[in-house]
Formats: sequence, C-alpha cells, structure tokens
Amino acid sequence: MAQLALRSGLIALALAIVGAQGYADNLRERTRIDDGWRFALGHANDPAKDFDHGMRPFFFGKAGYGDGPAAADFEDRPWRRVDVPHDWAVELPFSERGSSQHGMKAVGRGFPENSVGWYRRELAIPAAGKGRRFTLEFDGVFRDSVVWVNGHYLNREASGYSGFQVDISDYLNFGGRNVVAVRVDATTQEGWWYEGAGIYRHVWLTQTGPLHVAPHGSFVRATVNGDIADVTVDTTVRNDGKAGDHFALEHELRDPAGRVVARASEPARTVAADATTDVSAQLRVESPLLWSLDTPQRYTLTTTIKRGAEVVDRIDTPFGIRRRIDAWLLAHKRRSRWRRPAGFQSSP
Repeated sequence: MAQLALRSGLIALALAIVGAQGYADNLRERTRIDDGWRFALGHANDPAKDFDHGMRPFFFGKAGYGDGPAAADFEDRPWRRVDVPHDWAVELPFSERGSSQHGMKAVGRGFPENSVGWYRRELAIPAAGKGRRFTLEFDGVFRDSVVWVNGHYLNREASGYSGFQVDISDYLNFGGRNVVAVRVDATTQEGWWYEGAGIYRHVWLTQTGPLHVAPHGSFVRATVNGDIADVTVDTTVRNDGKAGDHFALEHELRDPAGRVVARASEPARTVAADATTDVSAQLRVESPLLWSLDTPQRYTLTTTIKRGAEVVDRIDTPFGIRRRIDAWLLAHKRRSRWRRPAGFQSSP
C-alpha cells in the first residue's frame, strides 16, 4: 500500500510540475495519463451489480449528480489497478456461447456480467491552472463509453473506433481532488473480428490558454505542379475567454531534415468571446520531397498564435506532400510489397 501511495504521489507531482511549466510560458502541454487507473467489471442488465449506477433520483437530470462509480466520492480502493491501453475481454475465458467472429470470448449480449467495465482515475490540477482550458483526449474506447468528471456527465461516444475529446475545464477543482470516471459497455459488436473491450488506446490531458488552436483545428493540403508544391493551411482558432481577443498567426514549414523551407504570416484579427474563427494561409515549397510507400517523407508545419509579441499557443502538424495517387494503384502496390515474386521489378 505504501508503494501505491508513493506512486500516486509521484503521478500528482509530475502533473503539477508539467502544469507549472505550462503556466509559466502560457503554451499548451499534452500529458499522457495512461497509468494509475482503477478498474472493475459492472453489469449490463442489473443496476445492483453495476454498483447501483442509475438508481439515484435526478442522476441525469441535475449537474454533478452522478451516482455509483460516476460519483466523485465513490470508494474505488478495492478495485484493481490497471494501466491503459487495457482490454478486459482478452482476459475472459472462452465460451461455446461466445461469438466465433470475436474470438469465442465470454463477452457480449449473452454475458451481461462481463460486458460492462468501469474505469476511474484521479487528476491533480494545481490552483495556478484556473483560467486555462483542460481537455481529456481518448484515442479509442470500445465501446459505448460515458465520461464523468467530479460527478458531472460530460460525454458519450457510441463508437469504439472514434477518438474523442472532452473539455473538462469548467468542472475541475483547482488545487483539489478531481476524479474521472468512464463507463464502457461492450455488449454490442461493431465488426466481424476480435474487438476487445475497454480503454484500448492512450488517454491524454491537454492544457492550453483560453486562446488556442481548436482540437483538429489545423488542416494542411498540398498540390504538386512540376517542381513546386503549393501548400494550403486552414487553421481554426478558438477563444474560450469571456471577452473578445486579437491575435496573429505565424506558420513555419520544415522539411524531413528539419530545415525551414517556407514561412507565412497572417495579419492580426479578432475573435469574439466563446467563438471560433477560421484563417487560411498559403506557402510554397520548391523541389518538394514527395511522400510514397517506399520513401514516406514527412514535413512538419509549426503554427504559432501571437497576441502582440506574446506567444499564446503553438502546435505542430505533420503531413506528407504527394501527387494524386489512384486508390487501386495504391492498394496494388501495398500488396506487391509483400507478395512480389523473386526477380519481379514493379514500375515506380
């Protein structure tokens, strides 16, 4: 127990240090929070076996009324400690009643006692973080996941193949205890292959200032004409502040070796409070290194948001430059990489 307590303390200290660094320079910080989760199986049909979840009056009707494991004060110390990515289905026994397309595991409609899992984790957010924005990012949860923070219902994602983000900023106890709870229901299948069950990919905590590039807010596309690549950048800037703000954008493009090959600046403009605005920019690359299956050359676009001389956000967007590739040819070449007969030479 002492070792577990020490580990929890170190996790909290690490998050606090990362947070303090982020507050000092006002830039975004992205921290992977895969360790330190608690896990237990619930039940798909019986609330009593699902830790009485859903039995409290108004648990969906009032803010902060999450019950059972969704409540912040739920006692989860008897639960098993796990790190994610985690798949509880792979640990289950095989069953003749299991789906042949899903590994014959005892999970799904006929196994309600094995088809719901709960995850809980504490977050240490320093008091100095108040005023910043905090977002949980789930790369993949299978499936039908519901996210609660400090008893507040915040998000539901039905698909097990779609990553998603949850803005938790307005529900945090800055300088106090915070609890994330995730209920995962793997009763229903989505494919005809083994799909598993649980938080099977990474989880991230991203913090930014109120003025920042929105999630998935940087989109890059390139058109190749001869020895020139024209690069178009579309950026969505989000202002979560309580008043309008002004900003300018700067873009810096680096080739696979890290050399700067193009720059662009967009003049200052304004964005209203609690709103977004889209900004487009053009860059040109001479003699671009083209992406292909054999030589996957990757460029990096660095986008910086400035308020006057102050840098308030910065993100990197990796991408490749290539000519249009026919989908069939791409698939054929991918297969030929693994099935090429001896002595066979494919055309470029």
